[in-house]
Order: sequence, then structure tokens, then C-alpha cells
Amino acid sequence: MLFFTATIARAADPAGSGAGPLPSWNDGKAKQSNIDFVMKVTTKFEMRDGKPLIMRLPEFNFNDDKAGKPVAINQHIGRRPIAAFGNSRGDQEMLEYTQGGSGARFELIVLHDDAAREYAYGPAQGLPDVKLGAFTQAVYDEAQKSGWTVVSMKNDWEQVFPAEKR
Repeated sequence: MLFFTATIARAADPAGSGAGPLPSWNDGKAKQSNIDFVMKVTTKFEMRDGKPLIMRLPEFNFNDDKAGKPVAINQHIGRRPIAAFGNSRGDQEMLEYTQGGSGARFELIVLHDDAAREYAYGPAQGLPDVKLGAFTQAVYDEAQKSGWTVVSMKNDWEQVFPAEKR
């Protein structure tokens, strides 16, 4: 895998300068993140023509959304968090997982309901339904029922972005 990654990097940067045609090929965090991602893809052992091989599967270890978030947390941290913060349907399972632990826990979900200063999306509370990354009424209702802190950008934030420099 490392050979494969190095071969691609060499093809993109034959002079070996470290600067590729895309920013993500340049040495730094983005390039390392891409290499780390490739190295973490799911693999399995199998025999092919009498040879033992580790085969790369066409799937991810987990999808870092919905039910995949607690899996990712467990895989990377190895323990249940004491606090979790989200802003959409994709964060519900992470908030539930956090709340399911013993001792003091804190769950917060941000309701993007300020179209004038940022964005407004729902469809919770009658906000526009953007489909992707939605904050559903069911998530809002679960937050109320479970005692999660719901922060309204419109009502709870005095300032959303830093003041513009003049």
C-alpha cells in the first residue's frame, strides 16, 4: 500500500519536489490525511492460487455518519465520550451513544435557524428541508425528550461570525 501511494506520488511529481498538481498532493496535513485514509481501508486475508494474500475490500471500515459515528469514536478513542456536539440527523446516534454512558454526560445539538446571519435548515420547527444534512423534527423531538441542549443560532447566539475588518 505504501509502495502504491509512493508510486502515485512520484507519478504526480516526477521531480520529487513535494509539490503536486493538486494541493492535497503537497507535503502536509492534507496529503498525510489521504495516505492515512488509504491505509485504513478494510482488508481481509484470503488464499489465491495457493498464495496467502491480504486483499483490500471495496468498502470503508465505517461511514462517519449516523450509526457509524459511535463506531468511529470507539475505534479512535476506545471509550465512550462524556460530551458530544452535533448539528444534524447524522449526529443522533453519537449523541445517544454518549448519553448511554454512566456518570455525568453532556449532549448539545445546534439548530441552524438563522438564515439572515448564517443558514436555516430543518425541517425541524418548520425550517427549510435541505434533505442532505437535515435537522429533522424527529431529532428535535428526541433532543427535547432526552434532555439534550438545543442551541438556536437565531435566539441563543448574539454574534455568529467575527465582525468584518474595515
